[in-house]
Amino acid sequence: MSANRLLLLRAVTTRLRQIPGAVIAMEPLRKRFGQRRSTLVVNDFDGDLKFELDLDGHMGSQIFWYGSYSRHELRLLDRIVKPGMTVMDVGANAGEVTLFVAKRVGPTGRVFSFEPLDVMADRLTLNVAMNHLDQVEVVRMGLSDADGEVPIYSAAEAFHDGTHHEGLGTIYPGGPRTKELQRIQLTTADKWAASRDLDRVDVMKIDVEGAELPVIHGALGLVETHRPWLFLEVQELTASNASYTAGDVLDALTPFGYRFYRIQRDPMPEVTRDTLQAFQNVVAVPAGKAL
Repeated sequence: MSANRLLLLRAVTTRLRQIPGAVIAMEPLRKRFGQRRSTLVVNDFDGDLKFELDLDGHMGSQIFWYGSYSRHELRLLDRIVKPGMTVMDVGANAGEVTLFVAKRVGPTGRVFSFEPLDVMADRLTLNVAMNHLDQVEVVRMGLSDADGEVPIYSAAEAFHDGTHHEGLGTIYPGGPRTKELQRIQLTTADKWAASRDLDRVDVMKIDVEGAELPVIHGALGLVETHRPWLFLEVQELTASNASYTAGDVLDALTPFGYRFYRIQRDPMPEVTRDTLQAFQNVVAVPAGKAL
């Protein structure tokens, strides 16, 4: 099928996505085309943004057929992010969150997008450039709790839906994620922010496949000073690979007055260490703020 016909079909599926349960009927289509290597550019991501993606990518295929991958996270970010804000996107991948928040902070805001994996940082840089988002800076480093140089790993085999999963890169190998991709440079958010003399950090998204707690430990100065909203992937498997528990992520932030909610369709339930599931995306809400 030609690119033009695929784009016409996408115009239908992205609208059907708004109907509850429609994804179940469309998944066979996404998986069918997920078996084919094909790179396309859509020009209506978030309404009017260009986005280059791979149809055989787990995340890219969902952005293509359904309009987004991180649907509930984007909906919440739309409520929180305002013009002039500063956002740190840690584990930016190809730029879904970066492009979305850059549009909302506008030319007076700033977005710092940390993506250490070369192939993803190249795609991210292209997507930023295609949209002339001068407020975005791509940082080709990873964040952790110390400076260093480490290997980054991913899975060698296809994801369970037959696609390759672009978001599985980790510095803590385990299970199928044992294929070394490259070596990357690490620093801490506090050290990096000090070098840039940042006067505000309003939102941090941290999705780094097990390195969430080390990133937080390296950002406690920012947390204490700026009390940003924190969007976190919290899962037991990747935490275990990094030798901590998912609940430790919440424990590190609780002394600063944060409350935690599972990101999903409203209402979003409050979560504690005792009610964490094996996997969830969590928003840490600063004291004095409300969803």
